[in-house]
Amino acid sequence: MKRIIFSIFSDNVDTNHVSSSDYKLSQFKKYKDQLKAAQQAYANKCGADYVLHENDWTEYNDLQFEKILKLERLILLGILYILLIIVLYKKDPIFL
Repeated sequence: MKRIIFSIFSDNVDTNHVSSSDYKLSQFKKYKDQLKAAQQAYANKCGADYVLHENDWTEYNDLQFEKILKLERLILLGILYILLIIVLYKKDPIFL
């Protein structure tokens, strides 16, 4: 079974949504490379492929639904969706 860990990033999400703000978006842009590298390292530890889907969604809710659609497309695989803001410190892989 192929293992996939993925996240989604858009750098132009509407900042008028309660869950997104100018500050939060600026921090995502500032630390995106470090977050991506940390998640890639964790995927390597798990023996999984890592994919950061980058798109130009502007609507926050559309971005959330896109996560669900991607999960549905990959449902038969070993999948772990990680929010981009999550940095994993656990030494043991999540997949058994």
